[in-house]
Amino acid sequence: MADKAESFRFLEQHVFYNCLRGGSLNFGPFKEKLGALADERIRGYVHAVPAEWRNRSDFCGQVGDYLREARQQREDLVNCIKHMLR
Repeated sequence: MADKAESFRFLEQHVFYNCLRGGSLNFGPFKEKLGALADERIRGYVHAVPAEWRNRSDFCGQVGDYLREARQQREDLVNCIKHMLR
């Protein structure tokens, strides 16, 4: 798990990192909502971005892929976040 967290060190620059670090957080609702995130909703997020922006790169497609993977791997994701915030 520490190896995965190492690749996300850039998140230590996130505006809320210092506020959340060391706190006692309940990730249950986050995991539940992430698990319920339907493919159709993810596609809606991607298509909400103007087509001219989507056509310049595949960034929106990558975000969609990331959300689907995060949904599938949500337990590992939460464990990684917990590790980073300890």
